[in-house]
Amino acid sequence: MRIEPSKHRGTTERGGVDLGVAMLGAVPLVRHAVGTIVTASPGMRWLGSGGSTHHAMQACARLRPEVMLIDSVLDPMCALIRRIRSMNPAPAVVVLVDGRQRTTDYLRRAMDFGAAGLLAATASPPELVAGIRAARATGDFVDGDLAHLVGVRGAVTPPRGCPGTLSVREHEVLTLIADGLDNQAIADRLTVSVETVRTHVKGVLRKLDARDRTHATSRAYRMGLLSVHDIPSGPDGRQETAELVPAARRPLAAAT
Repeated sequence: MRIEPSKHRGTTERGGVDLGVAMLGAVPLVRHAVGTIVTASPGMRWLGSGGSTHHAMQACARLRPEVMLIDSVLDPMCALIRRIRSMNPAPAVVVLVDGRQRTTDYLRRAMDFGAAGLLAATASPPELVAGIRAARATGDFVDGDLAHLVGVRGAVTPPRGCPGTLSVREHEVLTLIADGLDNQAIADRLTVSVETVRTHVKGVLRKLDARDRTHATSRAYRMGLLSVHDIPSGPDGRQETAELVPAARRPLAAAT
């Protein structure tokens, strides 16, 4: 399903533009709940959500949210934060921190890689709304439940071959490689030449310090660049992208 920007933007009581919010989340029910909370909050507009990093990049490129919520489970190495922050325009990234990533190392890395806000995944609806607004306004918001873990911020050295160094197109190519497509099939999917695909593949292998396509896929999974949630394929091998669509295009009950 094609993803298009919503044609209508809400306005606040002051006549300003509503804060557009989108989300990458592992659990459909959580995505639906967050959408309901955002929709009910004055001055905010729910754009949609998805369950893979590919959907998150689509949301940023096509829906252009002011705030992008990311479930930390789907970005364990903070690679997606860096990629989103490199986009133009770049939304403010608010990370919903799950218990597994509730560590000093993860929180500092997320902030050093560009997160505007860190919010506990167990936050209440009012805390979620307040955190979104604070992160957008200050660019340096940390939930009180997480502040003691961050302490004095210090530089975090990214691991060798950090997936954040891949371009958006290289990440698309890598994902299709992981999905089993050869160069010709990737070229057909992306509507580019086979030679262009070869160039991107060489870039992926070099940046991930990989011997071949299989090794690159393995390293990408270990570094958190790819996850089991990324780009599921249908029976015909085609990418399923129906999950992330602008909320205005369908009833909220159907938007996950």
